[in-house]
Amino acid sequence: MKKTATILASLSLALGLAAPLAPAASAFAATTQTQTVKSATVGFKLYKTGTTDASSASRFLPSSATVSGDTLSLTVSKESAAMIKSMTINGVAGISTTNSDSSVTFAFAKAYKAGQGTVSFVVATPMGQMTNSADIVFDATDGAYTASAQYLNASDTTKTSMAGSYLGKNVSVTVTGGKVSAVKLTVSAAGAAVLDKVTMNGVAGTRTNNADKTATYTFAGGAYKEGKGEISFEVSAHAGSAVSAVLVLGSLTPDTSAKTATDTKKTTDTKKATSKKATKKSTKKASKKATKRAPRRLQRSQLRRALRRLQRSQLRRALRRLQRSQLRRALRRLQRSQLRRAPRRLQRRQLRRAPRRLQRRQLKRALRRT
Repeated sequence: MKKTATILASLSLALGLAAPLAPAASAFAATTQTQTVKSATVGFKLYKTGTTDASSASRFLPSSATVSGDTLSLTVSKESAAMIKSMTINGVAGISTTNSDSSVTFAFAKAYKAGQGTVSFVVATPMGQMTNSADIVFDATDGAYTASAQYLNASDTTKTSMAGSYLGKNVSVTVTGGKVSAVKLTVSAAGAAVLDKVTMNGVAGTRTNNADKTATYTFAGGAYKEGKGEISFEVSAHAGSAVSAVLVLGSLTPDTSAKTATDTKKTTDTKKATSKKATKKSTKKASKKATKRAPRRLQRSQLRRALRRLQRSQLRRALRRLQRSQLRRALRRLQRSQLRRAPRRLQRRQLRRAPRRLQRRQLKRALRRT
């Protein structure tokens, strides 16, 4: 009975991935490139290829996956692992690892991207292995995103709307809990002076005037829709008359310039308080650094002085030793030269004195004889 159930399940998984030809739709626009996430759990849904009909393969997969850095991983149960032999997501083949409970974890390198993608399976069936595919739609991870915005003429979409010269070329999108929670659109200073009551895809925006005379409109999450939509506004010179244009929003792209997805606009007082705190902190840090540096500087100066003294004393000693050795050498040379000269002088004196003595003696003898 259990074997029959497994066979039926594998057939259901294989047949449930068949691809009808109806158009597809997704809650999020697919990003143009894979995303790197520090660490997060993201939900996903499976649809029959090209439709919004749920795929029967959803029964055999978990409802969420783990994204860590560039790696996307999901774990299937022991029963599902017996049927799914291999899996590929967004063109990346998964590396399978069998866990202690016989479940299998598939890891995919650089495969995660928010929005619609593709998944394919190699399924074991009584008729042999079958390869089928489905659409997989990943939730966006919580954070800040941007999406490009184009504005087209409502009556002729081949032309650009004049509103494009006033409205931002991108919108800021905040995702919270895997869903779009806020959309922000910036209006130029010239546009803020003439445009009012901006509505995006049927969602009215809340206006905030900025210090640089521009204006920011904040919309609820429902304002973000991929592809063509509508944006309408009132012109201050014609109050009560709404003007609309075709709005084309692009896919979500992670906003690396944003600090976090939940950041809110700070007031001027908060900024001042923050700056004061920052000043105090910087002063404290500077004083701590100075306190730490002072002993180091003192030690360095003392070390330099000690080295100088040592060098001087060593130099004086070296000079003294040199002088003593030179003096000793000079004395030795002098003594040697004197010793060599003394016999010569003595011999000369004796030679000079000998004839004189001889003459004296001979003279004395001659005188005695006479």
